[in-house]
Amino acid sequence: MRYSRILIATAAALALSLPAGAAEPAKPATQKAAPAKPAPANPAPVKQIHFRDLGGVKGWRAGEKDTIVYIQAADNSWYRVDMYETCMKFVNDKGLRFITEEDVTGERVSKVIANKYICTVLEMTKLDVPPPQAAK
Repeated sequence: MRYSRILIATAAALALSLPAGAAEPAKPATQKAAPAKPAPANPAPVKQIHFRDLGGVKGWRAGEKDTIVYIQAADNSWYRVDMYETCMKFVNDKGLRFITEEDVTGERVSKVIANKYICTVLEMTKLDVPPPQAAK
């Protein structure tokens, strides 16, 4: 009796120590795993454009939304400026101001000022052709 208890305890301990799939026979591989594409070591960061980089703003046009303005740089190239806040509905007879500042971390931040409202620029994109004329 004592021998059978030891035998059962040993068998149970052995069963618990085996990996879960050890009791199943090995299955042949049907497909080879595709090698993973390595990630680029250091992807080049996208350089954000700021008003300070343009050498000045020569002119601007309102965009199709209150969060978009098109600007013409000093070299006559056009840029689409997407803003975080609604800004264009606050434009008065003084027009717009375009500034670039550094935040507390030292990162550059561009802003559009309409009347007394300050709107943060999300992105500036250079255009290949001038933007459409505003509808009258």
